[in-house]
Amino acid sequence: MLYFSCSYAGSPVPHVIWTLNNSIVNTINPNITVTFSIDENSNKTSILHWVYVTPDARGTYIFTASNIYETVRSTFTILIASKYSYELYIATLPFNCIS
Repeated sequence: MLYFSCSYAGSPVPHVIWTLNNSIVNTINPNITVTFSIDENSNKTSILHWVYVTPDARGTYIFTASNIYETVRSTFTILIASKYSYELYIATLPFNCIS
């Protein structure tokens, strides 16, 4: 299991998207879910979740939050060493995206 959470804010509320290797994350894949939530303090979060980490998980991920005023991105890369292990490289910090 592998998941990444990104919080975002903005006015107007940003449009958010996850991409993998420059393509929109394929949530038709049963191993991937993308969820969005708002807590009691109106904090917004999106979570990308891989149920089973497979070689399909390798690549560069970008979380993008954008509205008419600003676009904020956070990037990370997953390298699959074998079917039993993976490595994560964070390319942009922090991963908490607030616009």
